[in-house]
Amino acid sequence: SFFGSEWHKRWCILTQRSFLYFSSEKSKQPKGNFSIENYSARLNSQLRKDSRKKCSFELVCPGKRSYEFTAPSAAEAQDWVEQIQFLLKGE
Repeated sequence: SFFGSEWHKRWCILTQRSFLYFSSEKSKQPKGNFSIENYSARLNSQLRKDSRKKCSFELVCPGKRSYEFTAPSAAEAQDWVEQIQFLLKGE
């Protein structure tokens, strides 16, 4: 793609300890999942260079894969980050 990385649409579910992502809204099996334990969530407007940069957030954990997301709006990105942080406080 123009920016060097391609974004794919995913549908995500956050549970008490896991983050699951699906290739479509109707998918029965997740395309992937990971434990959010030891991860941190934060907004990151550096992930995108376009008009959706304020909608971007990431989950990071030292020594593990980082996950980057773009929500439909900046408010939804903030909500995802807050919900993940809330669950992580309960660890």
